Amino acid sequence: MIKIKFVDGQMQVPPGTNPSGELHMHYLLTRGMNRTRAVVHVHSTHVVAAIYRGFDLQKICKDFPEIYRYTRIGPTVPALPAVSLELGAATALALGVTETNPGGDFDIVGQANHGVCSMAQDPWSAYEHIERLNHICEIVLASGVSP
Repeated sequence: MIKIKFVDGQMQVPPGTNPSGELHMHYLLTRGMNRTRAVVHVHSTHVVAAIYRGFDLQKICKDFPEIYRYTRIGPTVPALPAVSLELGAATALALGVTETNPGGDFDIVGQANHGVCSMAQDPWSAYEHIERLNHICEIVLASGVSP
């Protein structure tokens, strides 16, 4: 985990660190914030499987109060190349993060054929969004229902 700071609007990566290839995505999701924002990006197996199978994450989560009460799920990001500028921009767009709305509209989005990206005030809260979504996707996949 790397703590990134913004100085005069420029991202400062600590010397000697080895940031993720998805650094552009993290930059887009943290720029313009006037408070701490943690961005967690992982490759959650059940979320990726549910998207690949054709499930709409926003739709399936409406049936499970343990997620929709605590986590705002955004629209799924389409399949795009990993570590690309396009993936970063599409993820920010899906989360509702813009220059005029740096806080965004959602807590988490799935990324087709790739993973998830979550944001919150601290890494543990961001990870909780991921755990909730992955758990719901695991339940839905195990249930045998079709999209």
